[in-house]
Amino acid sequence: MATRHALIVCFGEAMLRSSTGPDGAEAITPGGAEYNVACALARLGNRAAWVSALPSGGPANEIRKPAEEAGVDLRIIESEHQVGTYRISSGEVEYNRANSAFAQLESGAINWREMLTGARWLVVSGITPLLGDGPRANWSAAMTFAELDGALVALDLNHRPALGSFESLWTEVEP
Repeated sequence: MATRHALIVCFGEAMLRSSTGPDGAEAITPGGAEYNVACALARLGNRAAWVSALPSGGPANEIRKPAEEAGVDLRIIESEHQVGTYRISSGEVEYNRANSAFAQLESGAINWREMLTGARWLVVSGITPLLGDGPRANWSAAMTFAELDGALVALDLNHRPALGSFESLWTEVEP
Protein backbone atom coordinates (compact mmCIF):
# COMPACT_ATOMS: atom_id res chain seq x y z
CA MET A 1 0.00 0.00 0.00
CA ALA A 2 1.34 3.45 -0.88
CA THR A 3 2.29 5.89 1.87
CA ARG A 4 -0.32 8.58 2.40
CA HIS A 5 1.46 11.89 2.65
CA ALA A 6 0.15 14.70 4.82
CA LEU A 7 -1.72 17.28 2.78
CA ILE A 8 -1.18 19.99 5.39
CA VAL A 9 2.20 20.38 7.08
CA CYS A 10 2.40 22.66 10.12
CA PHE A 11 5.79 23.88 11.40
CA GLY A 12 6.29 25.57 14.75
CA GLU A 13 6.85 25.31 18.47
CA ALA A 14 4.45 23.77 20.96
CA MET A 15 4.81 24.57 24.63
CA LEU A 16 3.22 23.44 27.86
CA ARG A 17 0.77 25.96 29.28
CA SER A 18 0.30 26.20 33.02
CA SER A 19 -2.74 27.94 34.43
CA THR A 20 -4.95 27.87 37.48
CA GLY A 21 -8.58 26.98 36.94
CA PRO A 22 -11.56 28.59 38.67
CA ASP A 23 -11.43 25.83 41.29
CA GLY A 24 -7.79 26.66 42.06
CA ALA A 25 -6.47 23.46 40.46
CA GLU A 26 -3.35 23.67 38.31
CA ALA A 27 -3.87 22.67 34.67
CA ILE A 28 -1.04 21.79 32.26
CA THR A 29 -2.02 21.70 28.59
CA PRO A 30 -0.11 21.78 25.29
CA GLY A 31 -0.44 24.74 22.98
CA GLY A 32 1.08 26.48 20.01
CA ALA A 33 -0.44 28.04 16.91
CA GLU A 34 0.76 25.49 14.36
CA TYR A 35 0.32 22.57 16.77
CA ASN A 36 -3.27 23.60 17.45
CA VAL A 37 -3.97 23.89 13.72
CA ALA A 38 -2.53 20.41 13.03
CA CYS A 39 -4.61 18.87 15.84
CA ALA A 40 -7.81 20.61 14.74
CA LEU A 41 -7.34 19.68 11.07
CA ALA A 42 -6.60 16.03 11.94
CA ARG A 43 -9.69 15.85 14.18
CA LEU A 44 -11.71 17.11 11.21
CA GLY A 45 -10.41 14.20 9.12
CA ASN A 46 -7.59 15.93 7.25
CA ARG A 47 -4.14 14.41 6.76
CA ALA A 48 -2.09 16.83 8.86
CA ALA A 49 1.51 16.70 10.03
CA TRP A 50 3.29 18.77 12.66
CA VAL A 51 7.04 19.39 12.29
CA SER A 52 8.87 20.56 15.40
CA ALA A 53 11.64 19.81 17.90
CA LEU A 54 11.09 18.18 21.29
CA PRO A 55 13.11 16.27 23.85
CA SER A 56 12.29 12.59 24.19
CA GLY A 57 9.98 11.45 26.98
CA GLY A 58 9.04 13.34 30.11
CA PRO A 59 7.02 16.54 29.71
CA ALA A 60 7.27 16.30 25.90
CA ASN A 61 4.86 13.36 26.08
CA GLU A 62 2.20 15.82 27.28
CA ILE A 63 2.55 17.43 23.84
CA ARG A 64 2.94 14.26 21.78
CA LYS A 65 0.03 12.27 23.23
CA PRO A 66 -2.88 14.65 22.41
CA ALA A 67 -1.53 15.15 18.88
CA GLU A 68 -1.22 11.41 18.32
CA GLU A 69 -4.74 10.90 19.68
CA ALA A 70 -6.00 13.52 17.22
CA GLY A 71 -4.35 11.64 14.34
CA VAL A 72 -1.52 14.10 13.64
CA ASP A 73 1.53 12.73 11.80
CA LEU A 74 4.32 13.80 14.19
CA ARG A 75 7.62 14.67 12.53
CA ILE A 76 9.81 15.48 15.50
CA ILE A 77 13.48 16.44 15.58
CA GLU A 78 14.77 14.93 18.85
CA SER A 79 16.65 17.35 21.09
CA GLU A 80 18.52 17.38 24.40
CA HIS A 81 16.94 20.73 25.26
CA GLN A 82 13.81 21.29 27.32
CA VAL A 83 10.16 21.80 26.46
CA GLY A 84 9.19 25.46 26.35
CA THR A 85 6.61 26.52 28.91
CA TYR A 86 4.36 29.44 29.63
CA ARG A 87 2.25 30.38 32.60
CA ILE A 88 -0.92 32.42 32.64
CA SER A 89 -1.65 34.12 35.94
CA SER A 90 -3.93 37.09 36.60
CA GLY A 91 -4.11 37.83 32.88
CA GLU A 92 -0.31 38.00 32.54
CA VAL A 93 1.67 35.54 30.42
CA GLU A 94 5.19 34.50 31.40
CA TYR A 95 7.21 32.56 28.81
CA ASN A 96 10.16 30.21 29.41
CA ARG A 97 11.31 29.26 25.93
CA ALA A 98 14.85 30.62 25.46
CA ASN A 99 16.42 27.18 25.92
CA SER A 100 13.58 25.16 24.43
CA ALA A 101 14.24 22.35 21.98
CA PHE A 102 12.56 24.40 19.26
CA ALA A 103 14.41 27.66 19.99
CA GLN A 104 17.69 25.70 19.86
CA LEU A 105 16.82 24.01 16.55
CA GLU A 106 19.84 24.10 14.25
CA SER A 107 19.80 25.58 10.77
CA GLY A 108 19.33 22.84 8.18
CA ALA A 109 18.10 20.32 10.77
CA ILE A 110 14.99 19.56 8.70
CA ASN A 111 14.85 17.97 5.26
CA TRP A 112 12.06 20.11 3.86
CA ARG A 113 11.97 18.31 0.52
CA GLU A 114 11.05 15.14 2.40
CA MET A 115 8.75 16.83 4.92
CA LEU A 116 6.71 18.56 2.22
CA THR A 117 6.40 15.62 -0.19
CA GLY A 118 2.77 15.50 -1.28
CA ALA A 119 1.76 18.52 0.80
CA ARG A 120 -0.78 21.00 -0.56
CA TRP A 121 -0.35 23.46 2.34
CA LEU A 122 2.36 24.64 4.73
CA VAL A 123 1.17 26.38 7.91
CA VAL A 124 3.66 28.68 9.72
CA SER A 125 3.48 31.67 12.04
CA GLY A 126 5.34 34.90 12.65
CA ILE A 127 6.56 33.67 16.03
CA THR A 128 9.04 31.14 14.62
CA PRO A 129 11.50 33.49 12.85
CA LEU A 130 11.84 35.58 16.01
CA LEU A 131 12.89 32.61 18.18
CA GLY A 132 16.46 32.45 16.88
CA ASP A 133 18.72 31.85 13.91
CA GLY A 134 17.97 28.11 13.61
CA PRO A 135 14.18 28.43 13.74
CA ARG A 136 14.38 31.39 11.31
CA ALA A 137 16.53 29.43 8.81
CA ASN A 138 14.23 26.38 8.93
CA TRP A 139 11.13 28.60 8.64
CA SER A 140 12.57 30.31 5.56
CA ALA A 141 13.64 26.99 4.02
CA ALA A 142 10.18 25.53 4.62
CA MET A 143 8.55 28.37 2.71
CA THR A 144 11.11 28.16 -0.10
CA PHE A 145 10.54 24.42 -0.58
CA ALA A 146 6.77 24.86 -0.32
CA GLU A 147 6.92 27.37 -3.16
CA LEU A 148 9.17 25.10 -5.24
CA ASP A 149 6.82 22.16 -4.68
CA GLY A 150 3.69 24.18 -5.46
CA ALA A 151 2.27 24.06 -1.93
CA LEU A 152 0.36 27.07 -0.64
CA VAL A 153 1.59 28.82 2.51
CA ALA A 154 -0.74 29.89 5.31
CA LEU A 155 1.12 32.49 7.39
CA ASP A 156 -0.30 33.61 10.72
CA LEU A 157 1.31 36.96 11.48
CA ASN A 158 1.11 36.16 15.18
CA HIS A 159 3.32 38.66 16.99
CA ARG A 160 4.86 38.48 20.45
CA PRO A 161 6.32 41.86 21.52
CA ALA A 162 8.70 40.09 23.93
CA LEU A 163 10.38 38.43 20.92
CA GLY A 164 10.84 41.58 18.86
CA SER A 165 9.08 44.51 17.29
CA PHE A 166 6.39 44.14 14.65
CA GLU A 167 8.81 45.88 12.28
CA SER A 168 11.41 43.14 12.84
CA LEU A 169 8.73 40.52 12.15
CA TRP A 170 7.63 42.35 9.01
CA THR A 171 11.24 42.42 7.79
CA GLU A 172 11.21 38.61 7.96
CA VAL A 173 7.90 38.09 6.16
CA GLU A 174 7.90 40.94 3.66
CA PRO A 175 7.77 39.53 0.11
